[in-house]
Amino acid sequence: MSEPCGIADMVVLGVRLSDAGLGDYWDDVDYIVRNHLVGEQVTSLEQLREAVRTLDADDSHDDLRERFVGGFINSKCTMSYVGNTLPGCCSVNGAQGIYYAWHGITRYSRGVATVNMFLNRASAWMDIDSHLPYEGKVVMKNKQAHTVLVRIPSWVEKDSLQCFVNDHEVKGVMVGSRMMIQGLGRGDVIRVQFPVVESIDEYTVGDVKYRFAFRGSTVVDVEPREDHPHAISLFNRGHLTGNRAPMRRVERFAADKLVPLGAY
Repeated sequence: MSEPCGIADMVVLGVRLSDAGLGDYWDDVDYIVRNHLVGEQVTSLEQLREAVRTLDADDSHDDLRERFVGGFINSKCTMSYVGNTLPGCCSVNGAQGIYYAWHGITRYSRGVATVNMFLNRASAWMDIDSHLPYEGKVVMKNKQAHTVLVRIPSWVEKDSLQCFVNDHEVKGVMVGSRMMIQGLGRGDVIRVQFPVVESIDEYTVGDVKYRFAFRGSTVVDVEPREDHPHAISLFNRGHLTGNRAPMRRVERFAADKLVPLGAY
């Protein structure tokens, strides 16, 4: 069993240890969020119907099921599928894990923005648009910062890294795992580019050897893929192997006040 309570707790632990200066665990948080955490969240009514079909085959209960979309599911798990129980504890902890990760994507203090993970977020000081895992491209739209510290994931080949400010190539200063870019103004657009590394990892779980295909830190496929008539397939992500990120226009919300971590 891969329980969302435990998965979310690992996200919280990674963020808090990193914030406390006891290590750099942002890669761990990124891997967990991109893969198991979002993989075990039910994001549509169709997913929920399929997952609970063996428990309740009556679709007339959809008005009730819709209230649980966004929850987290476990039980009857392997490395390639998950289903068919949606516990209250996992749904609450899963949501907390998402908030910790979202909060940690970028931080701001006294004119300096930090970007810890290449995940999407709109904020009052800087917006982050990640094209991963399709393209090795991250676009940061500055609103308030004069300096940004961009943490480069461990799988990125540093020699291939390029940085642009308003489409002009600049040489960022590497400070450990972070690239520092100074002299920014409001409205400046920072773009970081790098090749997306493809890799294969193997793990033995329950006497079964699994092969995971990665693009960067995102699992895009797993073998073997066990079948189950009433479950949600994990890592069936052939749509993420293209080389161009799909774009859509949305209205984004940037919170002007954040709930402190650990306050709930």
